[in-house]
Amino acid sequence: MPVFGFADKYAMFDATPVENLFIQEYMVRADGDFVKVYLYGLMQCYHPVHSASLSTVARDLGMEVSRVENAFAYWERMGLVQRVSDNPPSWAYRNLKQLELMRAQDDDGLYRYADFNNSLQAQFGADRLLHPQDFERVYDWIEGLGLPEEVVLMLVSGQIKARGKKFPFKSIDPIARAWAEANVRTIADAEEMSRMYTERYQAIKQVYKKLGKRHQVSEPDEALYERWTREWGFDLPAILAACDETSKGVPTFGYLNGILERMHQQGLHSEEDLRADLEADRDVKALLRELGMRAASPTDDSRSMLEGFLREGFARETIALAATRVARKGGRLDALERTLRIWKEAGALSYESATAYLKRMDAQRKAQPAATRAPKTVPAQRYTQREYTREELDALFEVI
Repeated sequence: MPVFGFADKYAMFDATPVENLFIQEYMVRADGDFVKVYLYGLMQCYHPVHSASLSTVARDLGMEVSRVENAFAYWERMGLVQRVSDNPPSWAYRNLKQLELMRAQDDDGLYRYADFNNSLQAQFGADRLLHPQDFERVYDWIEGLGLPEEVVLMLVSGQIKARGKKFPFKSIDPIARAWAEANVRTIADAEEMSRMYTERYQAIKQVYKKLGKRHQVSEPDEALYERWTREWGFDLPAILAACDETSKGVPTFGYLNGILERMHQQGLHSEEDLRADLEADRDVKALLRELGMRAASPTDDSRSMLEGFLREGFARETIALAATRVARKGGRLDALERTLRIWKEAGALSYESATAYLKRMDAQRKAQPAATRAPKTVPAQRYTQREYTREELDALFEVI
């Protein structure tokens, strides 16, 4: 038992000293619940209660135990308390005046970046408590990539506006590297980069919506979008037009990448070019279906053939009509080509002229005289007949 101690109820009528430094530098930036936990713990330092625990603190303050733990984790990151035990959890409060002296002498990031840490955490408020590994990653952007602190704060602020507060800091690494490579050093530079990123992020979300996706923007998809826009020269309207072609396949960025790669190789980059090309593909697919080739995919040859027919003046309906008739006899592209050549010679380019031509041909066949038609035969009549000379026939009669 200690030799000296306070009388019962002494703590109730005593005072707990709170430094103005805490009020001005820490309290004004911290969550209200975190301030309550800090002050309550500070009072316990001056007037210890042997039965105190996280659960009793939570009960006295009307909070969840996890909320109290988050509060102490926050003050630990701010450098105001130091964990001394995990089981049971306990913390030691540090003297703020001593911390100020240590900041001037110690190169540790905890003190060197204390103001920055406060500003960074303030962007998330009580919705998200940053962990030490989050701060360490941010320090890498400052020290490893050379980004100024105010630029990093702008970077994080832009991510919060675009993605909310629950994103992993690891996902910002590529953006931080891109900013460093772009030599972003001022607030104006950061604002311009943030604007560009926000526009790109919102554009990707539009593509997701077109594809029927609702998940968060992923790093691989961001990389693909960068390729489409920066390397291949597509704009958002062209990309959205290409999304229409994914309806028959798997609606993913990978599938869309294959479509855009083919367009890029053909030199098609505008929305108008893409829509015209996709329309041509649909025409070819419809033609192949009319021929009974439902499983076939458009090829360069089939596309060229259809484009050639259209250039020669055939209506799409005329080509479809010819394909329907050819399908009855096997549905080959070469047969379709021969049929359309005959129709062209007859001037049957429009659907009306083609149907009129077919009616004339049918009428001519029906009106053909019976004498000009080959007589019907049965299989027994289909044998080779021999031709005899006069001498051979006379010889036959002589034998008889």
